[in-house]
Amino acid sequence: MTNETRVEVRDDVGILNARQAVRAISRTLGFSDTDLTLIATAVSEIARNMVEYGRGGEFVFAVLDRAPARASP
Repeated sequence: MTNETRVEVRDDVGILNARQAVRAISRTLGFSDTDLTLIATAVSEIARNMVEYGRGGEFVFAVLDRAPARASP
């Protein structure tokens, strides 16, 4: 793994920080504006659930150097 980005999520500020972090990472990977919105929305929903139904938590975003191997059918 290379360059991890860690974002603590305990409140609305953490939710916003997670959304901004994943959006920035996704942008550097070349995702379209539509995909950026979808990815950021998904992370935002997970973060909101972490705050509302858990005790918060932490996201660890990392870009892998290569795609993981797929299992053969």
